[in-house]
Amino acid sequence: MSKKKRDKAVYHAHKLRQGVVHCFPAGGIPNMSVLLGDLALVPNADATYEYLNPVRLDTKAPSFTLRFVKHDRFPDFINCDPEAPPVPGDFASYPEVKFGISSKKEEIKLEAEQPGREPDDWVRFLSLESLAGLPDKVEVERIRLKFRTGDDEGVYILRVDTGEQPVEPYYGAPSRPYIDYVFIYCKEQTTFSDDDPLVGKQIADGANLCRKNGWLWFVHPIYFAEQLMNIRLPKKVREDIAYCEDLPDDLPACDEELVRLQCGYRLAGMGRICVHVDVDVDECIKTEGMQVQVSDPIELTRLLREA
Repeated sequence: MSKKKRDKAVYHAHKLRQGVVHCFPAGGIPNMSVLLGDLALVPNADATYEYLNPVRLDTKAPSFTLRFVKHDRFPDFINCDPEAPPVPGDFASYPEVKFGISSKKEEIKLEAEQPGREPDDWVRFLSLESLAGLPDKVEVERIRLKFRTGDDEGVYILRVDTGEQPVEPYYGAPSRPYIDYVFIYCKEQTTFSDDDPLVGKQIADGANLCRKNGWLWFVHPIYFAEQLMNIRLPKKVREDIAYCEDLPDDLPACDEELVRLQCGYRLAGMGRICVHVDVDVDECIKTEGMQVQVSDPIELTRLLREA
């Protein structure tokens, strides 16, 4: 029986990810903690994110800091060098956002292929010999973060410090401090228009904010624009992107691969991908060192439709 051909202009990753924005390590296991919430925000609205932290005797709750980078400060913030750090050295100078925080402990059911609920991971986390020793439910701490977005377009960056983490899940493994950053774009919901010069700039800036964003844009620009940038693409635009003549067969990425990137646990060893605008080059596109250079936002908008 032949496999049904996938409609590459359609995705369901937003459902499959089950609210997971990003994953974090705990006890030496990469995907034991998860952040749940929206992929993008709108101005002047309430935002809630929940961090599910697995519990055992030696676990400690992470610490959080939230900062906001206005769109007009992006040129100072974005560093497209392949080896660029996740945030610039002066990150602490960006405005800190106050948020409410509360927590409670609860029991959850395990679920295969779900970050934070994967039975095999919990066997390792609890130092059990096999799945047979797992209880029906496991204990987690649900940490809730609540804040209200401001008037401006920009990005909210949640800094998550999970403390000293073993590099491997075995007794006596060396530990290292682990800090990660989650980037959440905030802008009004808009509809794609090929005569809007801001579309290319918005998408380029959104892709360039962090390594994960660049990869999400690269493997699935439809998902990136609609889910992370609040830009609705008409059916014709989605089809033009998905069925570009020279596009490899595995792009746009399938839902399963897209979820792995969205959750953040398939980025090991990947270089940075950036989109550039206002670059003085003769060609409309130049691909060198995993970078895409575009002469102006209008050209980027056209490329989203035609290439």
